[in-house]
Amino acid sequence: NNQVTDYGMSKTYGQNAGIILGGSANAIIHHNIVVNGSGPGIQIFGIGQIKLYDNIVSGAGIYTADPGLDDGIFIDNRPNLYPDRPLQIYAFNNTVINSQRNGIRFINTNNTNATGNLFYNNLIVKVGSTGYGDRDYLNVAGGIDNVQSNNLYIANIADVKFVDAAANDFRLQTGSPAIDGGKDLTSLGVTNDFDYNTRPYGAAFNRGAFEY
Repeated sequence: NNQVTDYGMSKTYGQNAGIILGGSANAIIHHNIVVNGSGPGIQIFGIGQIKLYDNIVSGAGIYTADPGLDDGIFIDNRPNLYPDRPLQIYAFNNTVINSQRNGIRFINTNNTNATGNLFYNNLIVKVGSTGYGDRDYLNVAGGIDNVQSNNLYIANIADVKFVDAAANDFRLQTGSPAIDGGKDLTSLGVTNDFDYNTRPYGAAFNRGAFEY
């Protein structure tokens, strides 16, 4: 339930994310909105299973001096002092808009990731990276075991039919392609949306942070 805006204004590399989870940290990150900064919106270097769901990240990297080098959600591993707790990511129903590079980027610097990383029902819109197809939106490095399903990638913000993207209201209007089409994640602990409305409402889970 954190709101983070205009973050990283000193533009100090490595310390300019909206939310940073350090190398030996473990957390569940949910129901946060992170808007407009000089680095990644959410940056994860933790250990163990980390759940990341019902978050909104918009404008990651828009204040940087090097456009195109920042991601909405950036994930990497660090030398792990607890080898029995390798990093495993569950990223569900996040809405990521207007990142200067990838919407979600997961790399493998120290080869300390677990298998079974899951990326479901994420809505990723308008990214700076081009030419790599779906990997412009969700970029998982080779060698990382992961499953991706029911994510939605859209190039133009207007096509999503947000209520008012300019005012950072990323709720959905009638006819949005993000309505329904998602995977039921009740068994994985996702039972409500960003506004704490019950999921699913209607035929199926929506993609992104909001049920319509």
